[in-house]
Amino acid sequence: MCTSAPWKSWSSFLRCGRTDLLAFLPLLLVLFSCQRSPLPVPVRETRLLMGTVVQISLYDPGRSRADKKEAIRRAFRAIEGMERVASRQKATSELSRLNRKSGGAAVPVSPTLFHILRQSLRVARESGGAFDPTVGPLLELWGFGGDSLRLPSAKAIRSVLPLVDFHKVLLDSPTVRLAIPGMRLDLGGIAKGTAIDRAMDTLLSLGFRDVMIDAGGDLGIHSSGATRGRIRVWIRHPRKSGAFFAYFYQDSGAVATSGDYEQFFVQEGKRYHHLLNPVTGYPDSDLISVTVVAPRAELADAMATAAFVMGWNRARKFAAQQPNFQFLLVRQEGDSLIYWATTKLAEKLHIVDRTVPPSR
Repeated sequence: MCTSAPWKSWSSFLRCGRTDLLAFLPLLLVLFSCQRSPLPVPVRETRLLMGTVVQISLYDPGRSRADKKEAIRRAFRAIEGMERVASRQKATSELSRLNRKSGGAAVPVSPTLFHILRQSLRVARESGGAFDPTVGPLLELWGFGGDSLRLPSAKAIRSVLPLVDFHKVLLDSPTVRLAIPGMRLDLGGIAKGTAIDRAMDTLLSLGFRDVMIDAGGDLGIHSSGATRGRIRVWIRHPRKSGAFFAYFYQDSGAVATSGDYEQFFVQEGKRYHHLLNPVTGYPDSDLISVTVVAPRAELADAMATAAFVMGWNRARKFAAQQPNFQFLLVRQEGDSLIYWATTKLAEKLHIVDRTVPPSR
């Protein structure tokens, strides 16, 4: 999912997968012609962090360019700190060091890592294990997060499933114990959201009020009166490259999307993606995209993953029990897409793909 605001640039349209600019030119002309007044171009910087492209944009016309550049630098420093704590791919991260001590004694950890694990286990419990931070061995087996994606044998999957059990993550502040040797935590379904929140908190503490943070499509947004009602969040079409499924306006908070198009490979005509079911070890959900809107990115990120793994029926029941979150579920039936949204999101959702039938 991507955003468009009065300051949206060509570079960010390209980054969000829009390869046919001519196809989107009429849309852009309508968007820009509807502005109430022209706004200055923001200061924006992009870096590769947390395994994705992260872009921070600051508007705030009353602040100098130097102030904005310094604020963005400090926000990126907060994200870099999160990467040093929670990256499974970095051997030197705090998470990797903890993983290497699985099956041993409890390990003292930083307040940041303890917080993320506590939130992870909260979502794991609430989702009945659909979100599980101990899926590391499964992701490694499939090759997600590495250089070689592969379809494991059923025997290999069965052999690692006993290592996937969030109940075996024992928290006793300030220590964590992974009770089973060979367990591997993976925080890819929540840490990116935590990083967005930390960066947003940094910028707000510095007095900035018009902020947009985009980390691989997961968003943190804060608006002032100058931009309120003018930020349009676009949801990527899960089956059409460079196209949109829907959009809605969002003034503040966070938006996260999990989809089967993010990390996947195709073998013998079947798509295998990284959103693995912790119970079966396979990517067996009947959903293809889930978007969650929430006050904070951390839980939006985790809830999107949980709902995706649950599948269509279970996710709708789960969403109805989460009053602080808005959900959009999308599945495929033949060549058509079917969607369902919670009431608040449905009221502001604009479906762009006219081939999509009404929700049911």
